[in-house]
Amino acid sequence: MRKNILKNISYAIGANIISLGLSLILSFFIPKILGVEEYGYWQLYSLIISYAGFFHLGMIDGIYLKLGGKRYSEINKELYHTIFVIFMLIISVCLVIAIGVFCSLNLSPDNKIVYIASGIAISFVLIYTYFDMIMEATNRIEDSSKLIVFFKISYFILVISVFILGYRSYKGMIVADILSKILVAVIAIRRCIDILKADLGNSRAASLEIVDNTRSGINLMLANIAGMLVTGITRFFIVGNWDMMVFGNISIALAIANLLFAFMSTLSVVFFPILRRADAQMTKNIYYPIRTIIVVGLFFMIGFYYPFKLIIEMWLPQYQMGLRYMALLFPMVIFESKSTLIFNTYLKNYNEEKAIFKVNIISVGICLVCSGLFASILHNLVLTVVSIVVVLIVKSFLLEINVCRLIDKSYLLNNLQEVVLSFIFIFISWYIDEFIGVALYFSAFAVYIILNKKFVINNIKEFLALFFRKG
Repeated sequence: MRKNILKNISYAIGANIISLGLSLILSFFIPKILGVEEYGYWQLYSLIISYAGFFHLGMIDGIYLKLGGKRYSEINKELYHTIFVIFMLIISVCLVIAIGVFCSLNLSPDNKIVYIASGIAISFVLIYTYFDMIMEATNRIEDSSKLIVFFKISYFILVISVFILGYRSYKGMIVADILSKILVAVIAIRRCIDILKADLGNSRAASLEIVDNTRSGINLMLANIAGMLVTGITRFFIVGNWDMMVFGNISIALAIANLLFAFMSTLSVVFFPILRRADAQMTKNIYYPIRTIIVVGLFFMIGFYYPFKLIIEMWLPQYQMGLRYMALLFPMVIFESKSTLIFNTYLKNYNEEKAIFKVNIISVGICLVCSGLFASILHNLVLTVVSIVVVLIVKSFLLEINVCRLIDKSYLLNNLQEVVLSFIFIFISWYIDEFIGVALYFSAFAVYIILNKKFVINNIKEFLALFFRKG
């Protein structure tokens, strides 16, 4: 049992590392090859398909919740074959309607291509997700992890092939992406081929099961989507109020910030097992050490923004505007990492998923107001981008209030210090020369450490003692 758990964890971590590595390479390679406008269209396509999980309305999440803990051999294959057939009919009808609507709208040819291609891609994502969720729920983690790796490698090879053949446009990128999604969907089907080989069951029973799965899974789906909407809403407002050149520049800044966040997210595989093993008192005791090591590490890390920016500018000189906006977006890594690594993990450990959902909904509402005001009414790009960080700060603060309520801790003063240090970073990075900026930021960081010297040192010692404790 223990051996299988460790094996599954190693496959999951390995798949994430490979996926992150290939994403890192492509994130710096693709914008180098494409022009800023072409990259903007590619990022718009990527943004739309990132919300593919919304289009099954929680039905697949419901399947995951219902099958969780069961063996693959125990599931009713006739039922899930019938559900899949009905699901495919619904997807096909919706895709035809969507294509018809986009073709009739007064959009530019490029926008029509992006929206229609997004609809096709989402269809194959949903097919893959259906079978992948069944495999994950029934503990076929090895198969699921291999699918992730296969998708990333096939996509990587196809992208390189497209560029070698001389297609230096977003259209070639989209073709490569859709082909890789078709391949992974086919392989996912083959991994669960016995489901499709089973006889079709009662369509009425399958329809009722779809309704039941949607009812049970929609909250989980909405919680996941709401968390993504904070940056997504602002990006859609930027598309609607500025041209594709501006969107491409902002997208490169967000892509780099999200890569850093993805790197930090890999730490969750360390912290969550620690919390699961800890008793109630221990969970309270380790909060400060874990929070301190993450926050101090992140504030130290963003100080290297300045040399990092110089290197990226040499590699991507055509994205000067976007790289300048990195200064406004880098602090989002700190607050989103706190939310995901610490607060969400703690709240899930206490089965407080509803609290996460409520905070995400509030954050989405604030984001809509800020984006509408700064993008549509004031038409101020700087305030629009800064609003992303502000909303993530509010989200982080609200989540921590819920955590502190559960573990009887208070962190108001530290939160205020972290917000101040973040805006000092933004101000210095936006207005001051890089070399002077490095010195000024690390001076401000040193003041923060000195003000909290005893607290920081004690918590780092506790964290190291916890992490390296034998047994």
